[in-house]
Order: sequence, then C-alpha cells, then structure tokens
Amino acid sequence: MRDPSPTRLQPSTAPLACLASVVVLVLAFSACSSGSPSAGTGTTVTISGLAFAVAEITVPVGDVTFVNHDGVEHLLAEGENGTEVASPRIQKVAIAGNAQGVITFSAAGDYHVTCLIHHTMNMVVHVQ
Repeated sequence: MRDPSPTRLQPSTAPLACLASVVVLVLAFSACSSGSPSAGTGTTVTISGLAFAVAEITVPVGDVTFVNHDGVEHLLAEGENGTEVASPRIQKVAIAGNAQGVITFSAAGDYHVTCLIHHTMNMVVHVQ
C-alpha cells in the first residue's frame, strides 16, 4: 500500500556549496589586495631552523613581517654576522618563538638584516 503523505523533497546542497566557494574566493582576493603595493603590505619572510627562508628579497618601502617558526627568540637588527651597525636605519625587533614581528623599511636602499642572538642568520632586504 502506498503512503498517502506527500513526498518531501530534500533541499539541494549545491547552492550552499556554490556560496561557500564564492565566499572563500572573495576572502582570498581581499587578503591579497589589502593595502597598497607601495606600502609593502603583505611581504613576509619566514624564519625556520635558525635561518631566513631567503638570502635576499626586494620589497617596496614599508613593512616586512618576519614569521618565526623556531621555538626560540630571535632579535633582528640591521647588521651582519650578529653585530648591529653603528647607526641603524631600522628598529631592532625581538620575535619570540613561534611568533611574528614587523620591521618598517622607511627609505629605499639595501639593508643587511641579522639576528643578534644567532650570528649565522643573515639576509639582505633591497628596498625600492
């Protein structure tokens, strides 16, 4: 015998999946385009294994975020081989283990960046 109650249709999940995809794309594009390129927004240097991920990087004037994936603190400054220059053009920044810090490069030029704690950590930031 047939059930006299009307058959219920299950709502399709396709519109929800489509909406979720659109939201993810909008968030991804807005993260990429937040801030003006001339401000240096979005430039990141990773630190891992007591080393910078890159030996050199070219960036516009502005902020560079250093992300420390090590479990130990790093003290970044302008200098080489663990020694700060006599007249630094940037503020040194202490970055705790598994944290991040920002250095502002306010003028064009080449900046040698070193860790004052780990003298083998050296890189060059070319600011345009």
